[in-house]
Amino acid sequence: MELRLTVQGIDPETIARALDAARKVLADANMDAETAASGYFALEGWDDAGFPEDGDSALTAEDSRAADVWLNAEEAAVRVCYPDWPEGPEPDCSLELDLPEREKPDWLKPDPIATAMFYGGR
Repeated sequence: MELRLTVQGIDPETIARALDAARKVLADANMDAETAASGYFALEGWDDAGFPEDGDSALTAEDSRAADVWLNAEEAAVRVCYPDWPEGPEPDCSLELDLPEREKPDWLKPDPIATAMFYGGR
């Protein structure tokens, strides 16, 4: 499973070093990228649900740990690209799983209903 870093105005060598930094965070946490990204996805869903403390939308301890690892990996990548951050505005940078569509887990595939609503039913 590969990672993709989207960042404007940064040379490919720096992006490669940033991805290495993100991979090191994952390795140090003994967690694969899919598990960490899944935890972050769960965190986003928990946020969207209004941070409920119980029920199906509650964030599990495993998802919370995985989300922390993902966020730490993303921050490590950002710090390579923007060593002076957070002195300036938050950088426009995102870490993502880079998978062919056929290999994406269901939680990474776009929701057709949400997509239709976002694009006005187009």
